[in-house]
Amino acid sequence: MQWATSVSQQEQVRSPTGVIGYGESYSSTYLVYQPTLAIGRTLGEHQRIGVSGALMIDQLSIQRGVTELHTAKQTAVSSSTQIHGSCFLISLAGGWQWWEPSGWNLGATVTLPGIRVWSSGDRTDSAVATNNLAGTSTVVGGSTSDYQFEMDAPASFTMADARVRETWSLELDLTLSLPTTARNVLPGTTLTGATVGPGNTITNEQLDVPGVSNSWRCTLNGALGGSYCLSEHWWAHAGILSDRTTVGQSELFVPVDLWSATTESDLNIRIFRVIVGTSYRF
Repeated sequence: MQWATSVSQQEQVRSPTGVIGYGESYSSTYLVYQPTLAIGRTLGEHQRIGVSGALMIDQLSIQRGVTELHTAKQTAVSSSTQIHGSCFLISLAGGWQWWEPSGWNLGATVTLPGIRVWSSGDRTDSAVATNNLAGTSTVVGGSTSDYQFEMDAPASFTMADARVRETWSLELDLTLSLPTTARNVLPGTTLTGATVGPGNTITNEQLDVPGVSNSWRCTLNGALGGSYCLSEHWWAHAGILSDRTTVGQSELFVPVDLWSATTESDLNIRIFRVIVGTSYRF
């Protein structure tokens, strides 16, 4: 899966102290790869169990630039940040299913918290500030190739129930995601530099940049769906589900809660099959 964000903003504000110009550009990409290996076996006639292991590969890229000008104060400030990070986690899960001839199906899965096995990254920051009235110019910056992107993955529990008959079916899924405490997934850093003042005086400068924190919140999501046989070759399906975000207190992600409703028509005649569906998210 992939999330990508790109924002560009420019504005000019006229105030009693002069004209203030502000510009900002921000872009980020967050990629998750998850190759998974699963095995299972049947227990008797009506039960089966299974376990899986997944390697979660999280990759993050952030570029941000800010420029601020103030005409009356005759000041200008610009800064830029570039962050790249990778994090590898192992995710383990187990599941159980039970069914019986009358059409009842029950199932449950448990996913353990992700185990971080490796992380790396690099970060480059720079900032320049000029004050013409004071006759000063400040430059600070920093770069590190040993920057740790320490992402984590929450535990979850899913329970499913289904009733399947010859002409209809009804299914219910519930997923509970457990919370985590807020922690720095991107550590802070320290920028060093100097200020050149009147008479070429030089003052050493140090700027502490805080880390970026993230946490997962406790979230319950559900899905309810059903199917009905309209004729020998024609089935109708409908469902509704919640997609409430697991993002808690985060300086990295924006939480968004969604709901989805779907309908589908499935027509199967000999070697031809036509499926037409609609989906609405709100």
